[in-house]
Amino acid sequence: MNPKPLPATDARRLHAHLRAQAERLPLPEAERTLVGTIIDALDDDGYFRQDLADVAARAGLDLERDYFELNTALRLVQSLQPAGVGARTLAESALLQMRRRVRGAAARRASPGSTRDPR
Repeated sequence: MNPKPLPATDARRLHAHLRAQAERLPLPEAERTLVGTIIDALDDDGYFRQDLADVAARAGLDLERDYFELNTALRLVQSLQPAGVGARTLAESALLQMRRRVRGAAARRASPGSTRDPR
């Protein structure tokens, strides 16, 4: 079962929120443009359900030649908040969220003066 779709206003806010985060990333202009293209390709629920070849064509890129750059842009979008955004499936969304949670917990444990989570 798919989660309930976001209302259109929430979807627009999500895209704007992602664009604002992307603007703060220290990226070269070409990479920033690709990240924006990926954000624009997300559906209203924040999933990346389009074919990477279609996105490459819209951006005027060749998928074979520019695959690394496109995949890097997708990974950058997937690093934005909320966790799980940019996933291609519900399973990938859950995996992205879990990885983020594990990394956050590890960072908290590694930081000086942190208290251990009793769980």
